[in-house]
Amino acid sequence: LGWFYSRLSTAILIGCSLSSKVDEVFHQVDEAVAQDVDVLELRLDYLAGSTEDLPDLLPKLLRACKDTPAIVTHRPKWEGGLYE
Repeated sequence: LGWFYSRLSTAILIGCSLSSKVDEVFHQVDEAVAQDVDVLELRLDYLAGSTEDLPDLLPKLLRACKDTPAIVTHRPKWEGGLYE
C-alpha cells in the first residue's frame, strides 16, 4: 500500500497516507505538501507497531503537514480500518 491522490470535484485534492512505516509516512507527507494538496488524511491505523507510540508521533506528523489541513483517522476493523 502506498500514497494516493484523489480529486473530488475540481477544487479539492486529497492526499491519503496508507503506509505501515513511519519514515515512509513522513516522506509521503513532505511529498504531498510540496505538491500543494488541499487536505491530507493521515491513516494511523495503517502504521505498524504499538498504539502507545501514537501520542508522541501525532504532533510530529501534524507539524510535518505545515499549513496543509489534516484529517487524522484511526479506524477499527469494523469500520474498514486495520486497528484491532
